[in-house]
Amino acid sequence: MRGIAGSSVGRQRQQALPRPRATVVVAVRWLQLALPEATVSAIASIVAAIATSLAVIVAVFNDRIRAWLGGPVLTIVDFDPQSPDATVIEADRASAWARVRVANRRRRAPARGVEVVLEAIEDLSPDPGTVAKRQRMFRTQRDFAVLAGTPLKWADRRSARIDIPPGATRRIDLVHLKERESVVVSGTRHVPLKVRFEEEPEDRQNILPGLRYKLTATVTADNADPTRFVVEVTFAGKWLDGREIFEDAQDALRISVRSSA
Repeated sequence: MRGIAGSSVGRQRQQALPRPRATVVVAVRWLQLALPEATVSAIASIVAAIATSLAVIVAVFNDRIRAWLGGPVLTIVDFDPQSPDATVIEADRASAWARVRVANRRRRAPARGVEVVLEAIEDLSPDPGTVAKRQRMFRTQRDFAVLAGTPLKWADRRSARIDIPPGATRRIDLVHLKERESVVVSGTRHVPLKVRFEEEPEDRQNILPGLRYKLTATVTADNADPTRFVVEVTFAGKWLDGREIFEDAQDALRISVRSSA
């Protein structure tokens, strides 16, 4: 009986609440009674003009309004060495890949034509002697300025520009190591660290001979604001088998990702 009574009371309360349309009608009638007819007509004309103007604005700027209200928002996800961000391929040609995830926020529009472009590389290596030694070892140069503006490569994709659906992430191949490129010196396998671009640059300019770097890159899209991020890479310069390349307590390849204003 309580349930039935409660339902009856709920229906009575709902019936007691004024309906929006009825409220508007009452307000209009009140205005007609309280104000002169000319004033009511003037107010109606102003409201109609405003409504027409809003309709025209929406029709002309519909795409921009939709983008502003629900356009894509691209963010950078922290590097997780226990996830596919750190990929090791153990085969005849073993390699290790450090990848960075780009995410599009949930319940937004798809991000179109997303591209990640390298802006700068800064060498933070503490020992210039080691850098010079590795530079000779791998026959590379340190003129990183020529790489600014070069697109990075999306993992497992052949295009520099891709679409990212809402709530989805896509990875870029940031840096990688290949065992077959290692050089054995005094029993230690030294290996070059390479930045992965959409197109391989000439003269081995994508090799990082140092052991610590800061890379700055920007994510752009046709319909989203750009997002800049910074990656700090610390490397011992050695090839380690299997997951040790990302998990060794002392010599692991370490990646730190953060957004930048």
